[in-house]
Amino acid sequence: MFHAHVLVVVSAVLGWVPLLGCNGDLRLAGSPGADAGQVLEAGGRSCGGDAGCALASLHCDVGSDSCVPCTVDAHCTQANLTRCDVATHRCVECGIAADCGSPALTCEPVTRKCTPTCAGGARCPVDAPTCDVARSICVACTVDSSCMEGTRCENASGRCVGCIGDADCSSEKPRCERETGVCKQCLFSADCSAAAALCDPASGECKTPGD
Repeated sequence: MFHAHVLVVVSAVLGWVPLLGCNGDLRLAGSPGADAGQVLEAGGRSCGGDAGCALASLHCDVGSDSCVPCTVDAHCTQANLTRCDVATHRCVECGIAADCGSPALTCEPVTRKCTPTCAGGARCPVDAPTCDVARSICVACTVDSSCMEGTRCENASGRCVGCIGDADCSSEKPRCERETGVCKQCLFSADCSAAAALCDPASGECKTPGD
């Protein structure tokens, strides 16, 4: 148990991408935005077990004794976000290509998003028409000007998204949720105020215990 926890934290700092199986759950590391602070802080409160997390959408990471969005895949129930990346304790689309459910899709390793593949000369779909030959993935964009107004090009996945960083977000919703490309009020409870101290990962809103 000790060695696994050390590996996750060290991996997050160094950017390694180990795949460790435990109870059937894929363990990922090295995702965008991951850092040691997020790994250890995440929920921002001591828990001792899931019962110590005041929101049903938060779960106790025993290693860091903090409440986080997920520690295993079973905690990830939102459509298209069904895998738990334990480097950030957040739900992602995929860890391996098989998670994408189609031979026409592959898992882009930086963003953990399912992306059309053009490997072996496969044709790209109309919504991602360009083949990035070096990576064998189909992309919808390579620059922001290829996207609709109000969206930006996430180069790693080749998708047009609402945000790729906090700088793209407003003061009302200042945090960019990279997994969805959507601006949220919070990603972790450390983003919240004392008046509403818990970040609900399901809505991306700060809430009080019992909400």
